[in-house]
Amino acid sequence: MTFRKARIAEEENSCLDNDAAFVASVGFVECPQSGQWLIDSAASSHMTPEKELLVNYHQFEKPEVVGLGDGRTVEAIGVGTVHVNMTFEVSDPKHAVLKQVLYVPKLACNLFSVHAAVSRGNVV
Repeated sequence: MTFRKARIAEEENSCLDNDAAFVASVGFVECPQSGQWLIDSAASSHMTPEKELLVNYHQFEKPEVVGLGDGRTVEAIGVGTVHVNMTFEVSDPKHAVLKQVLYVPKLACNLFSVHAAVSRGNVV
């Protein structure tokens, strides 16, 4: 799924009220609840505005510029690992580790990068 734009935290946002591990949508979508992830086929890296999710976090000496789908840019100021529990209606929960997750404080949502997952040998 391709998202045409991602909201930044300063903008008004509302959250979806569901228990999904991941949310997929075509076009613009509102931010899910804290701790949930949007699947983004256009994102080059996994990203989160929730620093508390990051394990083995380290801050960059110089922030990295991240381009958003609508042409705006924000800064990634660090990177770490995130442990997630994925829930499914048709199977048991699964534990996953997302590596090299960028900390981007101005994002409104966690972004799961299809590109990053596939480049590590996973199937999405």
